[in-house]
Amino acid sequence: MSDDDTLLAYLVPKLTSGVEDAATDALAFILNRSEPCRKALVEMASEGQHQLVPLESVSTQVTVDDGGRLDLVAYDANEQQRLIIESKCWAALLSGQASGYVAHLTGDGPATLLFVAPEVRRETLWTKIEGQFSEENGMRLGEARQVGPITTAEVDGSSRRIALTSWYELLNHLERADLSMRSNIRQLRNLANAQDDQAVAPLHAGDFNPAIPRRHLDFCRIVDSVIDAGAHDGWISTKGLNATAQRDGYLRYFQFCSEDGDSMSKVIALYFSADRWVRSGTTPIWLRCWHKPEHAALARQTEIEYEKDPGGPAWVPLRLLTGVEYSDVFVDVVAQVKRVRDIVLP
Repeated sequence: MSDDDTLLAYLVPKLTSGVEDAATDALAFILNRSEPCRKALVEMASEGQHQLVPLESVSTQVTVDDGGRLDLVAYDANEQQRLIIESKCWAALLSGQASGYVAHLTGDGPATLLFVAPEVRRETLWTKIEGQFSEENGMRLGEARQVGPITTAEVDGSSRRIALTSWYELLNHLERADLSMRSNIRQLRNLANAQDDQAVAPLHAGDFNPAIPRRHLDFCRIVDSVIDAGAHDGWISTKGLNATAQRDGYLRYFQFCSEDGDSMSKVIALYFSADRWVRSGTTPIWLRCWHKPEHAALARQTEIEYEKDPGGPAWVPLRLLTGVEYSDVFVDVVAQVKRVRDIVLP
């Protein structure tokens, strides 16, 4: 089972648009049931003279007097609000959210407003947080420092701090503190990862380099060349099947054929899939097999690696040679596809 195949990551986006609220509730579930995780959170949010007192419990969706709603509030033994966590995936930072929510930290001594966000959003989100503190609203933020996995700064003239970390860092820290919560933490981590996969990360100048779309065209060319060559040589058939553009790439449908033409597989696709490429981190080109006979044939062998989506297709990654000419890449991909043909053809 891959890291994405957990029930929480699968169900939550299907059942609700409030994924950030679901992630917050899951985090509260973990913290309320694990004293070691609460201690780890205190340790993570403490530094130098800014030492938080032990946390006894947490609550979510706490409504405050000004009409705001705090994602997660952690209380000490005297029921003082020592730590507020604001969960972020890709929702915008609301006007006054950072500068306003810090006022809801109560009690004497250190207290922290902690934002948790995707790793790739940390730099841009911190800039927005800093922008909410100015002389105009009577609040200033001290110089930002990186303390381990946390970016933090003092609110001038107080014992309160603003801090920012990533879901990845927070959940890893909690998991190391309490291995008995590993399964629950993994569920939440995979939910956060799934949101990262679907998000648009901040753009950079290098993203517009024309070499990027040129490579995408090269991958489409590989798909066309392999299918056209196979159809010409007679070991695949494209009769009645069309090329199709997808949101994440380009594919060609086909069927494998036996040498005598009497036997054919179910419909398969040779797929340039940007989505699968991102998920795997390995290759942009895949064979996608929908039908049970091909799934069973792949399961009976050990020569060809493949991945199986729960209740969905099987995916066979086709590795691309590097540092060689295109003709060598083409010949090698054809050979890989033929090896799959020899396995799945009835």
